[in-house]
Amino acid sequence: MIFEERTVIDPNYYERHPYKRGEIVYFQNPDFDHEKYPRITLENMSISRIVALPGETVEIKKGQIYVDQRRLDSFYGRAHRIGSDIEGLKKELVKHPDDRMKQNLELAIKGLESEQMDAFRVPDGHVFVIGDDWFRSFDSRHFGPLPIESIQGKVLGYPADPQAK
Repeated sequence: MIFEERTVIDPNYYERHPYKRGEIVYFQNPDFDHEKYPRITLENMSISRIVALPGETVEIKKGQIYVDQRRLDSFYGRAHRIGSDIEGLKKELVKHPDDRMKQNLELAIKGLESEQMDAFRVPDGHVFVIGDDWFRSFDSRHFGPLPIESIQGKVLGYPADPQAK
């Protein structure tokens, strides 16, 4: 996978440190309901961000994550598309009178606002993960809480591209 080749991962990080909200983890994809998501084909490994820890209650209302009934007030606590959250897309909508761009923005806003998930408690030995671009991510919203034993390490970053100038 491309991100495996370009991502710096510490496979031993969680032997020395606890899991924390906001950290990006590299994990083995769990099995999922292929009948419910027939178009999803996954590689063996993925990366996503931890948003809820064992014992916490997580829910999503109109594209906003709540943990233990408190709004997760961070960029990763809100649904994103094209680099913007719902409010940012609404601001862009005003700037674009062009019908095609306006239609695309309206569809993106509608899609993000439709993101809903009933509250549930993250079981012991699991975390709840979401990708930063919700539209493109296949994560705990789809396969449920991620077993901690599936996590292969913490993502530390991406090395500089030697071809970039």
